[in-house]
Amino acid sequence: MSSLLDEKRLSPVEEEPLRPRPHRTLHLLAAVLAPIALLAFVLQLHPAFVYSTTAARPAHLHPHTSPAAAAIDWSWLAPEKQCPGLQGIGQDEFTARRTQLAELLKGEDGKSWGAYVSEPGPNTLYYANLTQSDWYLSERPWLLVITPSTSDTHSSRLSILTPSFEVSRSQRLPFALSSAEFESVSWVAWEEAEDPYATLVAHLEELRGKDGINSEGWSIHLEENVRQFVASGLAAAVKEKEGVEVGLASIEVRQQRMRKTKAELNIQHCVAKITRVALRAVREHLRIGMTEKEGEALIVNALTAGGLKDLGAIVLFGANAALPHASASVHKRLEHGEFALFDVDGSLHGYMSDFTRTMLPDIHTRSCHGFGKPKILQQWPSARAEKIWKTVHKAQEAALAALVNQNDTHVVYATDADRAARGVIAEEGWEKYFTHRLGHGIGLQVHEEPYLNSGNTHQPLLSGFTFSNEPGIYIREDEDTEGNGIGVRLEDMVLKTERGWSLVAREELAKSPWEP
Repeated sequence: MSSLLDEKRLSPVEEEPLRPRPHRTLHLLAAVLAPIALLAFVLQLHPAFVYSTTAARPAHLHPHTSPAAAAIDWSWLAPEKQCPGLQGIGQDEFTARRTQLAELLKGEDGKSWGAYVSEPGPNTLYYANLTQSDWYLSERPWLLVITPSTSDTHSSRLSILTPSFEVSRSQRLPFALSSAEFESVSWVAWEEAEDPYATLVAHLEELRGKDGINSEGWSIHLEENVRQFVASGLAAAVKEKEGVEVGLASIEVRQQRMRKTKAELNIQHCVAKITRVALRAVREHLRIGMTEKEGEALIVNALTAGGLKDLGAIVLFGANAALPHASASVHKRLEHGEFALFDVDGSLHGYMSDFTRTMLPDIHTRSCHGFGKPKILQQWPSARAEKIWKTVHKAQEAALAALVNQNDTHVVYATDADRAARGVIAEEGWEKYFTHRLGHGIGLQVHEEPYLNSGNTHQPLLSGFTFSNEPGIYIREDEDTEGNGIGVRLEDMVLKTERGWSLVAREELAKSPWEP
């Protein structure tokens, strides 16, 4: 601007005395600032001018991180800052889990005898600190087996069925065992030409004999993730043996993992807190014109800085949110009047979080001349959008109310919470647009038992269960007679208590699309 003014100055000889020219000064100032204000307005509103992802970015960031988002400092989300002093599950708790399982395998009368069988996965993680990353699944069965024991030193016994050439490798795995417990492990080896299942059954019968178990009948409890060929192999191995049953682990056994201990709840609280706080922070960076992939990058970068692993993110804008489990697009940009749905999860010390928020960005407005401090505008896209969001929120509240035990003998079932939420949505005429169950258990897996659906009439919700509460309304574009498609889901993690409930994150439900 100074160079342009210099070109219009008179020579020193011809220069006139300076005198105030208020009108000309104001006109000049307006002429200079008006284009700047217009450019700011366009950058705020027009998708084509917002968020380029072509600039270089640090390698640890999501590949669709915009230059502006790359500068965001998420380090304050780190677990040591959000949850100072948090620890993982200790060895003593693993021992206690196996001891409790052994008692459950004895049955209600304490006279039964059973063997719990699991392949590498979440249940071996729960009982022994082993996952599929420690031992991948193959055509050769490798099984962790827990049985009761009459030993004076151990109330449970651990056996490992392994190919004989893998015994040494198996013994090097990071079992959560004391030295004494490790020494007592039975390594049940089978040769390639042998039937591994017959080998295991023979071993179990030998254990029963050593413990002096005289009862004729006994059971093999299969964890819920066992592959079909393993289940069939075990069933064939006991086919000729009277009184031996093979089947899915009893509900009492499966409920052990559903009921969280204090140590587990501390971890779940932390991972829930980090996820919830990250979502709230991400909303502040939502901008009209950003792509779904750029939204995905925001939350993934935030949760990564929060120390979470095994991340999952569903980020959908506008009509895309009517497809509950669609994938983020590099082409879909956030437009005015559209919701931004974020469904995210991640793990900390092995325990998962799962939250969904349907949010709206702030709209920054300026005066027509570009003067003054920008104002933040928060308004609902439409009356219908407001009603749908508030109906889903009301359904969440109804589900929570259904979790309250009316008296000491009242039992709350999984179906009760689902029906309560579904009823609220049905009252508004949107029942057919609530297309999935209300929720699912959350722990070592993001989706695990119990499952909260209207047909699950026999599953009681007991104290210590943690699960999602996630009603939604999804009106696809091709069936929307009032608009261009809309989807709203709200999801929180819930802990069932003795007489009611609490939120795992220990915060309130979302208050609005601007206060998630």
